[in-house]
Amino acid sequence: AVASRLGHLNTLNPLRIPSRLTLDLRHRDNRVVAYHLLVLATQEASEKANAWEEEPGSDVTIASLYERLGSMMRMSFPATLRMQQTGDVVPKWKARIAVLKSFLLGAPPIPTRVFEFDDDLK
Repeated sequence: AVASRLGHLNTLNPLRIPSRLTLDLRHRDNRVVAYHLLVLATQEASEKANAWEEEPGSDVTIASLYERLGSMMRMSFPATLRMQQTGDVVPKWKARIAVLKSFLLGAPPIPTRVFEFDDDLK
């Protein structure tokens, strides 16, 4: 419920990725999340299986998104991606930490002085 209002880009923590996600690809922030998860999946997949697979009811396949990976941010997709992690995922912590800065939870904190007023404005 919170993620649908604020968006996954603002609520998802890439260090603790949920095992199931539903992303509306009409929204750019959901495409950004999907992009980063697919890039991480290439690093975290085992030889036996991919890190993610689409669930029944998904409008788009993960394979088709890999084909569009380069243009994914620019294009709007009138589709919903429903995906789940496979059981063979071994997290690559350095890669997840590197992508953390793209998510709100990994952004640097707001300086406390932002909320202070100059004497001229009081």
